[in-house]
Amino acid sequence: MKKIEDIYKAVEYIENNLKNDLSVEKIANHIGYSLYYFSRIFSKTTGHSPYDYIMRRRLSIAAKKLINNEQKIIDIAFEYQFNSHETFTRAFTKMFNYLPSHIKTKKDLDKLVLKQAITQEYLDYINNIMVNIKTEIINEKALYFVGLVTNKKITNKLQNQIINKLKTVKENPENFIIYFNPINYRHMQPKLIAYKAPLPEDTPSIFLGKKIPAYKYIKFIISANYFNMEFIFQYLYQTRLKFTPITIDAPYAIEQVNIKTNKNNISKIIYIPLDYYTKNQK
Repeated sequence: MKKIEDIYKAVEYIENNLKNDLSVEKIANHIGYSLYYFSRIFSKTTGHSPYDYIMRRRLSIAAKKLINNEQKIIDIAFEYQFNSHETFTRAFTKMFNYLPSHIKTKKDLDKLVLKQAITQEYLDYINNIMVNIKTEIINEKALYFVGLVTNKKITNKLQNQIINKLKTVKENPENFIIYFNPINYRHMQPKLIAYKAPLPEDTPSIFLGKKIPAYKYIKFIISANYFNMEFIFQYLYQTRLKFTPITIDAPYAIEQVNIKTNKNNISKIIYIPLDYYTKNQK
């Protein structure tokens, strides 16, 4: 726990100095660690090297500034310690796969995976609560789901209530939760709790039908003491998948409702579409 507190102290120092000249050595000195030890512990605790975290936070704030004010791109670049328009553009495009000029013109952040500032609660969750993650790549044919939409935070009680309604039209259904806009997920965003139906199938009038085209997915099998889906999606999109070609044109994630419980933790299976960079070169 002491290490998490120290790393969060380092994160706070970074956040307060994103507009200033900031070296990893300065951050290590701030919390009383050697440069080598700090770099190793920071990477292990956050999933990012100190340099990677600083760069992603600067670029994420810069992206918001591109659409929220009339500053020139070069001025934003200098404000966040990039020494030239070219250096900023290269780093921005590498992280987001879009030119900063494109984002400034379109004023649209929906296709960008912005790096949020890390909180101490988040660090505690990914290091102490989230136990294990296994992954595999799968190809899935087009899927069709039938279910009910809710904007409420999903609890076991709510989930069971909706699944019981699904059982009135489908005996022993294989159930799923489709999260819309999981990249910026919040508990009160809309979700579809549904069963997988054969293609095609008539949708009962009280339910919503959702067709999802064929995609390649990365399948996550996640074990945890309990699940905070905001932190799970923050970790998956912003850290675990930071170098992975995710499909932002398919802004959803699919959870298979097949919870396995052992003595200390539970498991969830989550599917996230791939192939973003290969299909959306800008």
